[in-house]
Amino acid sequence: VVENSEMSGDCGATEDDNVTWALTQNEDESTYTLTISGSGAMVDYKDPTSKDTQDEEKAPWYKALTADEETKLVPITEIVVESGVTGLGDFAFAYTSIEKASFSENVTEYGRKLFAKCSKLTTVDWNGYKPEKTSHEDITDVETEKFVSDAMFDGCTALKNSIVGGQTYENKLVLPKDIVGIGYSAFYDAEFGTIDFQNDL
Repeated sequence: VVENSEMSGDCGATEDDNVTWALTQNEDESTYTLTISGSGAMVDYKDPTSKDTQDEEKAPWYKALTADEETKLVPITEIVVESGVTGLGDFAFAYTSIEKASFSENVTEYGRKLFAKCSKLTTVDWNGYKPEKTSHEDITDVETEKFVSDAMFDGCTALKNSIVGGQTYENKLVLPKDIVGIGYSAFYDAEFGTIDFQNDL
């Protein structure tokens, strides 16, 4: 499943952002853990499956592993974001094989399509989701600090469970009470049976 030997490197948004990535093989020897370390924000990436995306615009961890021909997923099943990282870029964890998405409260900036097309993802744990800046393509006239960013879970066709405040809601989309808006296509094609907007979005 290894496409090339480059299993770590830099991924900071600017010269002032000292952010790095590393892949480590899991005990099953067929899947990997992606760790994002350092301090600052991650650079934005583009859709790694698009013919219009240049090689240098793809997330390096996607290029490091061999994607499944049918699903386009790479065998990353665990993602660790360490405490110094404050921003995650566009398409950061798209097309990975994670089954559960979680957030680190030190991350305050979220790019678009963060978990897009993660078709094995079933559960999102909102604990730690404390956004101060979220990316949106066409929204310019309203404050979007407390939003779910655009297309965050676009194409996550197995996503059906939410965890809020330690409580699991099966087959239901529930959001933290301090989230006031949802970007376009944030949950497009997800599998939630019901939606509970208890916080009057």
